[in-house]
Parts: sequence; structure tokens; C-alpha cells
Amino acid sequence: MKKIIALALVAAFLFGGALSASAAEVKAKGEFQFTFGYTDNPNLYENGWDQESEDGFYASQRTRVQVDFISSEMLRGVLMFEIGTIQWGRGGAVGRGSGGQLGADGVNVETKRAYIDFMVPNTELMFRVGIQGLALPQYITTNPIFDDDVAAVAAVWQITDQFGVTAFWARLYDQDVNNVFTKNSREADEFDAWGLILGYTGDGFELQAYGVVASVGRNVFASDYAINGNVINNAPAGILSPAHALALPLYAGGATANYLGTPWDYYYDGILRDNAYYPAWWVGLGGQIDMFDPIVIMFDAAYGAVEASNDIARRAGWYAAAEIDYKLDFATLGFLGFYGSGEDGSWTNGSEQMPVVSSGGFGLTTFGFDGSSLDNAGDAFANDPAGKWGLAFMVKDLTFIEDLTHQIRVLFMKGTNAPSSRMIAALPPTAFNIWGYKGNALAAFNLTNMFATAGYPWTFQTNQFFPGAGVPNVQLTTEDTYWEVNFDHEYKIYENLAAILELGMFDVQYGNDTWVHADTNTAWKAVFGLKYKF
Repeated sequence: MKKIIALALVAAFLFGGALSASAAEVKAKGEFQFTFGYTDNPNLYENGWDQESEDGFYASQRTRVQVDFISSEMLRGVLMFEIGTIQWGRGGAVGRGSGGQLGADGVNVETKRAYIDFMVPNTELMFRVGIQGLALPQYITTNPIFDDDVAAVAAVWQITDQFGVTAFWARLYDQDVNNVFTKNSREADEFDAWGLILGYTGDGFELQAYGVVASVGRNVFASDYAINGNVINNAPAGILSPAHALALPLYAGGATANYLGTPWDYYYDGILRDNAYYPAWWVGLGGQIDMFDPIVIMFDAAYGAVEASNDIARRAGWYAAAEIDYKLDFATLGFLGFYGSGEDGSWTNGSEQMPVVSSGGFGLTTFGFDGSSLDNAGDAFANDPAGKWGLAFMVKDLTFIEDLTHQIRVLFMKGTNAPSSRMIAALPPTAFNIWGYKGNALAAFNLTNMFATAGYPWTFQTNQFFPGAGVPNVQLTTEDTYWEVNFDHEYKIYENLAAILELGMFDVQYGNDTWVHADTNTAWKAVFGLKYKF
């Protein structure tokens, strides 16, 4: 049955007709996931002049299918498709997430991965070429620097049973069209990364070290640049300083450009355009020690920097985490701590947070962070550790009844950002301020009200909103406190079918209501899901 499914999928998606017989063995695996959830106030904007409406209940589904074409132990090709996430009742006929409303029939199949694996004859060297999942090493949750799908070439060499090496080149962005010469076409529009990972496994311990260097073209960030009328995706805001991330959309277009364009033109085309390419680099070390069983120790640490000719665009910072687990017969007790460097309050010297490319969600918890085992049920507050420190107590794999497990997490967290980092103030050549509201990427604030409160005489269009303009990654300062509790359950109905229930809450107490509303209320989540793996 699996072979029939695999062949049908490949025929439909690739060739539109039947596949001829081949010597390759075809295997299919994948996952169907259904999520039914209720959330209350997950973005903390339930009260105040910027009150947002929200739908409490939602239902969604996601399907992933991976097809392996295995020629031999030395060679295989892999295709992975995804349908979703489709929210029931939402979506048109074409595009990602479409097909959830009445009539269905959405054109919504996405190519998630497409690569080949091959061994160099008579060696232990393997190459993987194509769009693939690539993640830097991490022993505590997901890597906060890079963990995502990307077009890349990776080489893995198992030198000995204990020591292995992985090297890769990845092209994250190439924003222009090759060999097309047009007036005012953009250059410096590529984002390339090269990495080296060293792994060693000893008696009762394991270590992995890595280094990454990257070249980030200045036009990678050009969100106002379109190809054939379609606006391309701009690079992650976590690469350069928040000053750059705020300057760009204000310059790039929209209603706000008419009001704020003059001073920010200077920063965007002047100071922040001093570099054609921004050099970036990261180093990291992680490990696990299990020689003291039933005690297991895990740790991760990383430092990264993005250099720039002008300090305003520079970004450099670090992150460290450690976890101690104690295994019992019926559960595992865990204690975790992490620290991410934060802003010092001055934007003229750049950012003090660690640059982040794509964190993969940093699954520390299952509500505020993206640690949920269900799609579309986590990442309500943050997706990386930058600008925060925290302590967590966990009870993992708690079991009293066969096939039923429970997870308990309690997280206490504060910010490492200076309170004044919620404002970008007095950058030359004009004394000019941008006030961040909570720093959450989901933010939307009223410019008229905001600047009137600040005492500025500028006049703005009534009800003019600019979504997402909070200072990026300044979600918590040293004056703010965050609590989260998760109580999650999984029951194995069959070996391949699980029923999952996740309950969670988080609360933020802001220590300074100059920049944020003091009354934010608590966020709640109750999510049920089914996950079928085949």
C-alpha cells in the first residue's frame, strides 16, 4: 500500500502521468496531524487603546509525506511534500494554507525537501545535495541560531567510530534573477553560509562544536523590491540590529513612509548602507554527559556577531544553557537554566543580542515558545532566547497508566534588555524617536495616539496602524517578569496514532508602563490533537 501511495504522489506532483518501472525501491513515510484548540489572549493585547479582536477556537490540519527512492545503500533520492497548515473554514483556492473553506479543493501542495544522498565509492564520505533540513547542533531543545529547511550542499565524513565531521554550504537568499540586466537592478542580494561541525562520542559523554561564517548582502533585506510584480521575502530581522529592522519597513513603503520617510531615508541609504555585504560568524559548543546514570547533564553555548562599517548596524551577543535530568522509574525530573545577552539601551552602538537566522522555534515550552508537538499550537510569545534569562523545572515522561504519559513544565523568566531599549532615540542627523510597544512581533500600535503621548506635534492619519513595529526582540527588559506553566498529555491509541492534550498559561508583569500597558492579562491555551505517523 505504501508503494502505491508513493508512486501516486510522485506521478501527480512531478510528471502528471504514470511512472515507468525502475530498479529503485520506493518507500513512503509521513504524518497526518489534526489540531483543535482554544486560546485566550495569547498576544497580550486584550486591553488598552490598541485592543485586538481574536477568535478563541480554531481547527487545523497538516499533512507531510516523504518519499524515498533507494537505489542502494550508497544512493537515494528524497522528496518531501507538505499540505498545510490548513485552518478549517479559511483560505482561498490557491496558495499555502488554501482549501480549508467550503468546497475545499485548494491548490496547496508545498515542496518541503528535495535532495539526494550518495556515498563516495570506497570511502565513509557522504554528500547531501538539494533542499534539505539543516540544523546546527543542540542538546537542549532546538538550536537558536539555525534550524530550518534550506538549499545546501552538505558533506558528512565519519572518520572513526568516535569522531565525525560535517561541512556545508547553504544559499539562504538570492533575491535577483540571474543574467537579467535592467536599469537600477540590485546587487549584493545573496545570503550564503558556510559551516563546519565536529562531533566526538566518548565513554559516557558526547561533544559537538561548530563554526559558521556568512556573507549577507545588503539588498537581501530589501522588502520593497519586487520580481515580476511579486514582493520577495526579506531576510530575518534577527540578523542586523533592531535599528536597521525598524528603519527598513518605514523607508520601504506603506502609509507611514509619507510621515517618517525623511529622517529614515538617511539611515537606510546612508549609515545602514555603508556595507555591500555584512560579514557574520558564529561559534558554538554543546554536549551531553550520561556517565553518572541516572543523572544526565546537557549544555549548549554559542556566540555570534554581524560586523558592519557603522556600529548602528552591528549585532553581537551570546547564549548559554544547561540542564540536569534525574531519571526515576516513573518519570524524569529536569532543571534547566538559560541566559541570552540583551540590549544596553543605546542603539548608536548596535545590538548586544546574538544574531539569529532561523531558530526553529526554540522549543523551551509548549505555549509561549515553540515546543508543542502539535502544529499551530505554540510560539505565542517568543521563538529564541535573545534578551532573556530563565529557570525551568520539568517533570518529563510521567507515567502511571500504560501508553499514557504526562509532561509538566514551570518556567520563570526575566529580560536582559535595558528598559530604555524599548526606544530608539536621537539618532543623527535628527532627534527622532521610535517607541516600541512591548517588542512583540505581533504588535500593532496606533501612531496618532503613540506620538501624541510622546509629546510630538506630528499629525497622523486617523486609525493608522503599523503592524509589527515594536522594537524587534525586546520582548522583556530587566524590569519585566514572565511565568509559564504547561501540563501536557499523550495517549497512544495505536502504535502509530496518538491523542494529545496540551494545557498552558503564561503571564507577563511589566515593571515599567511608560513603554507598555500595565494591564496585560494572562494568556491561556487548551489544545487537543491527533497525530498519525506512518
